[in-house]
Amino acid sequence: MQKQRVLIIGLDGATFDFVKPLINSGKLPNLNKIVLEGVYGNLESTIPPICAVGWASFLTGKNPGKHGVFDFFEFKKNAYKKQVIDIDSIKTITLWEILERHHKKMIFMNVPIMYPPKPINGVMVSGALTPPGKKCAFPESLSRELYRDGYVVDVAYNYFPKLDQFNQSIKDASAKRFEHFYRLLNKTNWDLAMIVFEGVERLQQAVWERPDLIEEQYIEYDHYIGKFLEEDATIFIVSDHGFTNVEKKFFVNEWLSDLGYLSKAIKVGAPSIPEFIEFQFGKWREENPAIRGILQLGGFTSDKVRSIFPDSVGLLLKKFIPLKFKQVLPKEHLIINWKDTHAYLSSRFSNAININLKGREPNGIVEPGREYEEIRNQIMNELYRLRDPKTFENIIDCVYRGEDLFHGPYAANAPDIIFIPQNYAYSIEPDKRVEKSVISTSRDHAPVLSASAPNGIFMASGANLAVGREMSNLKIWDIMPNILHLLAIPIPDDLDGNVRHDMFRSDCTLAHKEVEFDTSSQDYWLDHDNLDEEHSITQKLWEASI
Repeated sequence: MQKQRVLIIGLDGATFDFVKPLINSGKLPNLNKIVLEGVYGNLESTIPPICAVGWASFLTGKNPGKHGVFDFFEFKKNAYKKQVIDIDSIKTITLWEILERHHKKMIFMNVPIMYPPKPINGVMVSGALTPPGKKCAFPESLSRELYRDGYVVDVAYNYFPKLDQFNQSIKDASAKRFEHFYRLLNKTNWDLAMIVFEGVERLQQAVWERPDLIEEQYIEYDHYIGKFLEEDATIFIVSDHGFTNVEKKFFVNEWLSDLGYLSKAIKVGAPSIPEFIEFQFGKWREENPAIRGILQLGGFTSDKVRSIFPDSVGLLLKKFIPLKFKQVLPKEHLIINWKDTHAYLSSRFSNAININLKGREPNGIVEPGREYEEIRNQIMNELYRLRDPKTFENIIDCVYRGEDLFHGPYAANAPDIIFIPQNYAYSIEPDKRVEKSVISTSRDHAPVLSASAPNGIFMASGANLAVGREMSNLKIWDIMPNILHLLAIPIPDDLDGNVRHDMFRSDCTLAHKEVEFDTSSQDYWLDHDNLDEEHSITQKLWEASI
């Protein structure tokens, strides 16, 4: 019997809104081949659709209440400050641990939330959320080899003075990633291999108004996929979420302040809710630092006009300040007075509001029980009532309690309130407002033109898969159990994902085979002594091969 192998290609943030038109115009021949010869369909992401949460759900087959990842961040104990999640933030058994248990050889390249890389029966190269310059691979010698060759884990737009430099850096990083992964496929023995490309995600975040550049990246991916199709393996192509237009900004903490739930000050200094990019990459490039220094010495900030002119005049003047000038002004931020705050936006990514709960938050003032529930219900009702001041349409589509949205042993760690803006067309902002209203244009001095959307992409082809079949109702945690079913590995019985028999050819055994469950998954353990010996052998074999 021929050995089953699975090759997973992650296209972070990829959407059929780009893929389908490019397929129809003949620009993605290899993806079109997979659609014609395999299965495909929308892949529903998590709620909200966040990269970190999506990939954690993919890698575990479970909802966040079972794996414990709700955002890019975790709260530190007894502090409002956050820390970036890492591989140990995933609190349940993962795909690589299941493969390890069944003695499968594997390669993971550039998969988010895999820092620090774990010793496995194969190769692990960490992806997004890896601190710059830190060890990014097991075996460790591979990490040194990658960095010597100019390998870049991630690319941030804010670090490039010109668009063409950023675009070229995305292309170079993708090409280098493909080169090393392709070499690993052909020099090592493997049962499952996975790579994630993040270039489309970064471009869609930064240059949504330049579809030509975004399309170029999809076309480059298609070229890589053509090479992967030469491998003797079943291929899965997935994205963690899609993308959509953003039209407005919603300044949530300012809104909470207007309602009397949050006490604030506006001043120069670090914001209470920092930007993710500063956690991930450190302080970013500043344009014209000399000008900024002179302005700061003079005590001049972008909102000083508020204290010099009446509000109406100040707002008008700020509209005519050139964008380049605004970008070098010392920034004022919304600073939260925690001791007089009842609720606050805890994350712009997970659209999350937390109650400042006594006994949980360091300076919590809201009593657990009745007061907590009353304030939470009031805020949820106010979200539903909130309307756009220009269109008079409702801004919020859905509002959830965390415990109603997630289930499992870690559901209690979910945010208190999660809300979804209409069509995901509002950027959720934790900082101070830029106009009089808490709802403003997304094209201000810090434009946000796109946001994650629920529908990612799914495509797969292989000898055992159906031909030309469009799948429906696929969720991101459904993919892992189908991969395990394909590899004849028992499936943990506490997964949220399901084996989809309609994914397989009707004349294939897998289409009719009863799903085999692993009832010991919740008490899963590994023989670490034996594994350490295997990992040591892996390290020595790797070093001997380079």
